[in-house]
Amino acid sequence: MIDLEAAGRALNEHPVIDATPAEAVMARGALVARHDRRRRAGIAATCSVLVIAVVGALVVHGHQGERINVAASTSTPSSRATSTTAVADHLAPTPVAQAETLADRLLARVVLPDGAREYHGALPPILHDPFEQPQKINLVDHDKVWTTSQTADAVVSFIKTHVPAGAVQSGAGSSGRYGVIETYGIVITFPGPLPATIASSALVITIAPHDGGGAWLRADGEVVWRDRRAADEIVPATDRVVTVRERLGSAAAPVARSKVVADAKVAADLIAEFNALPVAVPGIRFCPAESSTTPFYELDFSRTATASPDLVAVVGYCGGVTVMVHGQTRPALEAGLLRPRVAALLGVTGSA
Repeated sequence: MIDLEAAGRALNEHPVIDATPAEAVMARGALVARHDRRRRAGIAATCSVLVIAVVGALVVHGHQGERINVAASTSTPSSRATSTTAVADHLAPTPVAQAETLADRLLARVVLPDGAREYHGALPPILHDPFEQPQKINLVDHDKVWTTSQTADAVVSFIKTHVPAGAVQSGAGSSGRYGVIETYGIVITFPGPLPATIASSALVITIAPHDGGGAWLRADGEVVWRDRRAADEIVPATDRVVTVRERLGSAAAPVARSKVVADAKVAADLIAEFNALPVAVPGIRFCPAESSTTPFYELDFSRTATASPDLVAVVGYCGGVTVMVHGQTRPALEAGLLRPRVAALLGVTGSA
């Protein structure tokens, strides 16, 4: 028997945290209070692998840095890459090792201005963090720092006109205080397919004036990794029926409508789509507040319409999928386009 109340709790607790608009404001305030010394422009870097409704500032759970959007600064939008070129080929076997290898390969692609010298000493506070980091916990960030006799403006111009082959500049911005620019940021991404265990990758360049003249140049290879899908989270080939249910307000609410999908092709397509979903990356998601009419979709995968389900999935309102295997909660998945697909099967129109 599936404990739907437990599934509802798990949807909000494991491993993705959903935050209402009010909670988002509180989280943002805590970060601003803690990091008021750094007011930086926001580069809106959203991982397109994730289906996230952003209603507030992005709260960062990082390897070493935070990012705060400050309206007083100006920047051009960026989109963090969900793909990369051959730099992702032949990666090491584990997710973390893959991320480590890719981060190093990203760093190796930096094109440096003439006279740049690698620096290994103490850094000024303004360079303790990269200009931008994604709001993911599973973050690998490898960095290198150089100094150059050229001005910060000249270095910014050089980097923008010397993007590595096969890459694109996906964002740029600046940050500072009291009308004085302290750092410049440039985000470089590599179009192309990513390994299944890599959620996003980017090469982030941070440039700052040097007190002794010239400029600092910091490069970060930033890679967010995800766990591999567990074998027991895959619907077995013997399951050929999917029972779909809609519940309003919570995953444990009474069934509002349901449908048994027994058509072989439709069921097979739905199972294939579910089996292809990636594991969710831990972190905070900012979502619209739920209400008594918020739809949750339950999918029961079974051999026949009357057999007990081998696997139950609950598609939440904020892009996450809770998975229950024989009553045990498994790692959450990213919903992708599964939610609108299920809503269409049930005949739900409008916002799903």
